[in-house]
Amino acid sequence: MTMDQKHKIRFILNPFSGVRRNIDLKALINEHIDLSLIELEIVFTESAGHARILSKEAADNDYYAVIAAGGDGTINEVASSLIHTKR
Repeated sequence: MTMDQKHKIRFILNPFSGVRRNIDLKALINEHIDLSLIELEIVFTESAGHARILSKEAADNDYYAVIAAGGDGTINEVASSLIHTKR
C-alpha cells in the first residue's frame, strides 16, 4: 500500500440488534473515522445469514478490515466467516 492509498474498511451493522436502537451508528461511525486515511463502507444486514455473506465478500475483495456491530448472532456470523482469511 502506498501513502496515497486508503485502507478499505467495511462496517457490518445489524439495524435490529440492541435495546438502544435510537442511536444512529452510521452517523457515529462517520463522525469518528478519518476519511483521509480510510475508505469506509457501511452496510446493514437484512436477514439471518446476511452478515456471513457480507463478511466473505469483504475478505474476497481485499478489505483491510471488517468490523461488526450487532448482537451475538451478527458477531458470530462475521467472525466465523473471517476465520482463515487475512482480515
